[in-house]
Amino acid sequence: MSSVKPHLDPFILSASGFREVGIWGLQDDGALMPLQKVPAGPGVYAFVIGNRVVYVGVAIGGLRRRLRCYARPGKRKTARRIRDEILKAVDQPVRAMCVQPSDTQWNGLPVNIAAGLELGLIQTYDLPWNRRHASVSVKAATVSEKAGSS
Repeated sequence: MSSVKPHLDPFILSASGFREVGIWGLQDDGALMPLQKVPAGPGVYAFVIGNRVVYVGVAIGGLRRRLRCYARPGKRKTARRIRDEILKAVDQPVRAMCVQPSDTQWNGLPVNIAAGLELGLIQTYDLPWNRRHASVSVKAATVSEKAGSS
């Protein structure tokens, strides 16, 4: 039995602390223009078309650096693929949102909230540009099972 994941409305992200950091656009030469209002630190980002979130990602090394990769992806396979999706959709506003949750601890162990938030969104919602969404639940269950058996 397959379950259908719901679409993610950007209002849910806004209500949870995400804020808009820009709209992707094109430069005069047709290249993707880097977003200007992106914070430097780590966090979670989302790309939105209309009233639907189409992609989420985590930027452990910094949001500004990660989002600039989409404008100039170099050899990064995922960055090139997502840049191509943005370019295909650029006749509609492709908005970028982000949030920078603080890390915490669980039973004295470090927890990366941003990484967990990204994974939770991918597992829960239909995000058409995220390729991991189909296999993430299986991988997460496998990791949990292995941890429980030791």
